[in-house]
Amino acid sequence: MGRNDRRNRHHRNWNNQNQNQNNQNNQAKENQQSDQSKFNQNKQPKISAEELQENQHKEAAIREFKSRQVMCAKCGQLIQDMTSAISDSEGKPMHFDCVLESLKSKENMLPGQQMTYIGNGRFAVVTFENPRDLKKFKIEKIIEYEDKSKTVEWRDEMAGLYSQTH
Repeated sequence: MGRNDRRNRHHRNWNNQNQNQNNQNNQAKENQQSDQSKFNQNKQPKISAEELQENQHKEAAIREFKSRQVMCAKCGQLIQDMTSAISDSEGKPMHFDCVLESLKSKENMLPGQQMTYIGNGRFAVVTFENPRDLKKFKIEKIIEYEDKSKTVEWRDEMAGLYSQTH
Protein backbone atom coordinates (compact mmCIF):
# COMPACT_ATOMS: atom_id res chain seq x y z
CA MET A 1 0.00 0.00 0.00
CA GLY A 2 1.52 3.26 -1.10
CA ARG A 3 1.65 6.54 0.72
CA ASN A 4 -1.29 8.04 -1.24
CA ASP A 5 -3.45 4.99 -0.51
CA ARG A 6 -2.99 5.53 3.22
CA ARG A 7 -3.99 9.22 2.91
CA ASN A 8 -7.10 8.39 0.90
CA ARG A 9 -8.11 5.69 3.37
CA HIS A 10 -7.69 8.10 6.28
CA HIS A 11 -9.56 10.84 4.39
CA ARG A 12 -12.45 8.50 3.55
CA ASN A 13 -12.75 7.38 7.17
CA TRP A 14 -12.80 11.01 8.38
CA ASN A 15 -15.50 11.90 5.83
CA ASN A 16 -17.61 8.91 6.88
CA GLN A 17 -17.32 9.92 10.54
CA ASN A 18 -18.39 13.47 9.74
CA GLN A 19 -21.30 12.27 7.64
CA ASN A 20 -22.47 9.93 10.41
CA GLN A 21 -22.22 12.74 12.93
CA ASN A 22 -24.21 15.08 10.65
CA ASN A 23 -26.91 12.43 10.23
CA GLN A 24 -27.14 12.03 14.02
CA ASN A 25 -27.37 15.82 14.52
CA ASN A 26 -30.11 16.14 11.89
CA GLN A 27 -32.10 13.30 13.48
CA ALA A 28 -31.80 14.94 16.93
CA LYS A 29 -33.05 18.27 15.52
CA GLU A 30 -36.04 16.59 13.87
CA ASN A 31 -36.93 14.81 17.11
CA GLN A 32 -36.65 18.07 19.07
CA GLN A 33 -38.90 19.92 16.58
CA SER A 34 -41.43 17.11 16.72
CA ASP A 35 -41.42 17.22 20.54
CA GLN A 36 -41.85 21.01 20.52
CA SER A 37 -44.81 20.87 18.14
CA LYS A 38 -46.49 18.23 20.35
CA PHE A 39 -45.82 20.39 23.41
CA ASN A 40 -47.26 23.51 21.75
CA GLN A 41 -50.39 21.65 20.65
CA ASN A 42 -51.06 20.44 24.20
CA LYS A 43 -50.17 23.78 25.81
CA GLN A 44 -53.22 25.80 24.71
CA PRO A 45 -55.48 26.10 27.76
CA LYS A 46 -59.25 26.13 27.67
CA ILE A 47 -60.66 29.55 28.61
CA SER A 48 -64.01 29.78 30.32
CA ALA A 49 -66.57 32.44 29.43
CA GLU A 50 -65.91 34.17 32.78
CA GLU A 51 -62.15 34.32 32.16
CA LEU A 52 -62.72 35.61 28.64
CA GLN A 53 -65.02 38.35 29.96
CA GLU A 54 -62.50 39.25 32.69
CA ASN A 55 -59.68 39.46 30.13
CA GLN A 56 -61.78 41.72 27.92
CA HIS A 57 -62.55 43.94 30.92
CA LYS A 58 -58.81 44.22 31.75
CA GLU A 59 -57.94 45.02 28.14
CA ALA A 60 -60.63 47.72 28.06
CA ALA A 61 -59.26 49.26 31.26
CA ILE A 62 -55.74 49.31 29.79
CA ARG A 63 -56.97 50.88 26.53
CA GLU A 64 -58.86 53.54 28.53
CA PHE A 65 -55.76 54.30 30.63
CA LYS A 66 -53.57 54.58 27.52
CA SER A 67 -56.08 56.82 25.77
CA ARG A 68 -56.02 59.45 28.52
CA GLN A 69 -54.37 62.71 27.61
CA VAL A 70 -52.07 63.47 30.55
CA MET A 71 -50.21 66.78 30.49
CA CYS A 72 -46.82 67.45 32.06
CA ALA A 73 -47.04 69.58 35.20
CA LYS A 74 -43.93 71.57 34.13
CA CYS A 75 -44.18 72.16 30.37
CA GLY A 76 -47.90 71.52 29.76
CA GLN A 77 -47.21 69.16 26.84
CA LEU A 78 -48.78 65.74 26.40
CA ILE A 79 -46.94 62.85 28.09
CA GLN A 80 -46.70 60.12 25.47
CA ASP A 81 -45.09 57.45 27.65
CA MET A 82 -46.48 57.36 31.17
CA THR A 83 -44.05 54.60 32.17
CA SER A 84 -41.18 57.09 32.00
CA ALA A 85 -43.03 59.89 33.81
CA ILE A 86 -41.94 61.06 37.27
CA SER A 87 -44.22 62.69 39.80
CA ASP A 88 -43.62 66.21 41.09
CA SER A 89 -43.95 67.23 44.75
CA GLU A 90 -47.75 67.31 44.41
CA GLY A 91 -47.90 63.87 42.75
CA LYS A 92 -48.61 65.15 39.25
CA PRO A 93 -46.80 63.44 36.38
CA MET A 94 -43.94 65.17 34.57
CA HIS A 95 -41.77 64.27 31.61
CA PHE A 96 -38.52 62.65 32.69
CA ASP A 97 -36.59 65.21 30.61
CA CYS A 98 -38.46 68.13 32.25
CA VAL A 99 -37.44 66.87 35.69
CA LEU A 100 -33.85 66.40 34.57
CA GLU A 101 -33.63 69.91 33.07
CA SER A 102 -35.20 71.42 36.18
CA LEU A 103 -32.68 69.73 38.45
CA LYS A 104 -29.76 70.69 36.20
CA SER A 105 -30.79 74.36 36.35
CA LYS A 106 -30.99 74.29 40.17
CA GLU A 107 -27.63 72.60 40.74
CA ASN A 108 -24.30 74.37 40.46
CA MET A 109 -22.33 71.66 38.74
CA LEU A 110 -18.61 71.90 38.17
CA PRO A 111 -16.98 71.10 34.82
CA GLY A 112 -16.89 67.33 34.34
CA GLN A 113 -19.99 66.75 36.46
CA GLN A 114 -23.29 65.47 35.13
CA MET A 115 -26.80 64.93 36.41
CA THR A 116 -27.98 61.35 36.03
CA TYR A 117 -30.91 59.17 37.12
CA ILE A 118 -29.96 56.41 39.56
CA GLY A 119 -33.38 54.80 40.05
CA ASN A 120 -36.33 54.86 42.45
CA GLY A 121 -37.05 58.53 41.81
CA ARG A 122 -33.50 59.56 42.68
CA PHE A 123 -31.02 61.60 40.69
CA ALA A 124 -27.35 62.19 41.35
CA VAL A 125 -24.63 64.64 40.50
CA VAL A 126 -21.72 62.49 39.35
CA THR A 127 -18.13 63.17 38.39
CA PHE A 128 -16.50 60.99 35.77
CA GLU A 129 -12.75 60.41 36.06
CA ASN A 130 -12.62 60.20 32.28
CA PRO A 131 -15.63 61.53 30.30
CA ARG A 132 -15.06 58.84 27.67
CA ASP A 133 -15.17 56.03 30.26
CA LEU A 134 -18.61 56.02 31.89
CA LYS A 135 -17.77 53.01 34.06
CA LYS A 136 -15.69 54.95 36.58
CA PHE A 137 -17.50 57.72 38.40
CA LYS A 138 -18.03 59.22 41.82
CA ILE A 139 -21.44 60.24 43.17
CA GLU A 140 -21.09 63.75 44.57
CA LYS A 141 -24.70 64.33 45.63
CA ILE A 142 -27.94 62.28 45.68
CA ILE A 143 -31.22 64.09 45.09
CA GLU A 144 -34.37 62.31 46.32
CA TYR A 145 -36.86 63.72 43.82
CA GLU A 146 -39.86 61.47 44.37
CA ASP A 147 -41.08 60.91 47.93
CA LYS A 148 -41.38 57.12 48.22
CA SER A 149 -43.60 57.41 51.31
CA LYS A 150 -46.30 59.11 49.20
CA THR A 151 -48.45 56.96 46.96
CA VAL A 152 -49.21 58.47 43.59
CA GLU A 153 -52.64 57.60 42.20
CA TRP A 154 -51.70 57.52 38.51
CA ARG A 155 -48.71 55.26 39.14
CA ASP A 156 -50.68 52.88 41.39
CA GLU A 157 -53.36 52.57 38.73
CA MET A 158 -50.76 51.93 36.03
CA ALA A 159 -48.98 49.32 38.18
CA GLY A 160 -52.26 47.59 38.97
CA LEU A 161 -53.20 47.35 35.31
CA TYR A 162 -49.74 46.10 34.40
CA SER A 163 -49.78 43.42 37.11
CA GLN A 164 -53.08 42.09 35.79
CA THR A 165 -51.63 41.50 32.35
CA HIS A 166 -48.39 39.79 33.40
